[in-house]
Amino acid sequence: MKRKTFLFGKRSTGISIFSATTIILLILSSSCDLLFMGVEKKYPRYTPSYAWKLCLEKVWDTSNPYTEGRYLYLLEREDMETMYLVKRDMETGIDEWTGNKIYIGDGKNSSNIVKIGDTLYIMRFESGLLYCYSDTDGKLSALVQIGSTKEEISRNRSLSNTIMTDGRALYWGTNDLLKLDVMAIDYTQGHAIQIRPPSPMHLNAHWNGGELVSDQLIEDNILYLLTCNREYPNGYGVVVAIDLQTETIKWEKQLDNIEGYSDSKLCIRDDVLYVLTNSFIRIDKRDGSILNRYDGEIAPPSIGNLAESTVSLHKVRYDNERLYYITVRFTRGHKGWHSDYSLMCIDAVTLKFLWSVPLEYGSYHTPLTVVNGKIYIITYGAGLLVFDAKTGKLLGVDKTISGFANGIHVLYKNHYIFFNRNLDDKYATISAIRV
Repeated sequence: MKRKTFLFGKRSTGISIFSATTIILLILSSSCDLLFMGVEKKYPRYTPSYAWKLCLEKVWDTSNPYTEGRYLYLLEREDMETMYLVKRDMETGIDEWTGNKIYIGDGKNSSNIVKIGDTLYIMRFESGLLYCYSDTDGKLSALVQIGSTKEEISRNRSLSNTIMTDGRALYWGTNDLLKLDVMAIDYTQGHAIQIRPPSPMHLNAHWNGGELVSDQLIEDNILYLLTCNREYPNGYGVVVAIDLQTETIKWEKQLDNIEGYSDSKLCIRDDVLYVLTNSFIRIDKRDGSILNRYDGEIAPPSIGNLAESTVSLHKVRYDNERLYYITVRFTRGHKGWHSDYSLMCIDAVTLKFLWSVPLEYGSYHTPLTVVNGKIYIITYGAGLLVFDAKTGKLLGVDKTISGFANGIHVLYKNHYIFFNRNLDDKYATISAIRV
């Protein structure tokens, strides 16, 4: 795998000289476009200041970022068969090490990366394998199977492909909450498979048969989760706080009229737990008391006489007492389904709507990053969009940048680090721009 790192100061520009004939043809072509297609929209241009770029030959996908200090840990895929765990310096873009191969097989998804002590953990839930890597050199120190049979592995799979840790054990959600004691793993066995089934915590009775509908959160040894029971009229949800030291319920709160989107979000800021689904709810994380709730529209209303309309929300970010997120409204009319995307902003204290901006080239999982008063959204096809975080005004567009939802979007000091991939290009790059 060839990797070339380029550090940038000032960018150089080149000037191309065209013949007069070529210029005339371009003018005529542009005139025809304006005549038959209407006036093309003009967007302000945004010119990023690059700190470094890392060219990646053969790498066509990189995902599941985990950061600690100045280091970024990534899964990078070169083909349909294998992927690698990589440790990269975020200040220079230089790799510290590349780990042993992970063979993908029939499995499509990997878990997020978590770290306990000097060991990094990645789960492949389809195969039921937990990969344990040394942070010192990237070598595989243990390979753990979460069941002895296919049926047991299937029962022990995470519903959200997410694993969590409190620094002592691994947790993930199925029909119950499961716990894997990492102290039971032998870290001298390398590629030899060890069978270590997780233990159920027997807490699902507290959510009355509801299903987990969001990624769970751990903070200060308390695990927070949201479940939903859709069989009741209008649905209801249950928010649960679990003390991981005593493995008991600290508090639980039933929430009425909760539809429980599969992409519902939990977000913690100071002592407030935000539940973001078809309603927005602020809860005191210490005792579960509801501080306030918003049950109005979370997306711009649909336009026209439409037979059906549904809304989902994605990529919620908290910044300066505001919540930013992207909504997608799916509508079905005479010509089938249509998707409208919007960038939304609400007051994180009052939950009142502040502003919204339509996103013409949004995608279902468009990433969202907020830093230093600006919002950065990378799309495939429309480039990098930069908005004013206070007003929602579009500040500029850079169409040389292209990315997907499963790529990386990481903030480190004054660097915004992302995966820049155009399928027509021979090389992908990981770039760091100053923000």
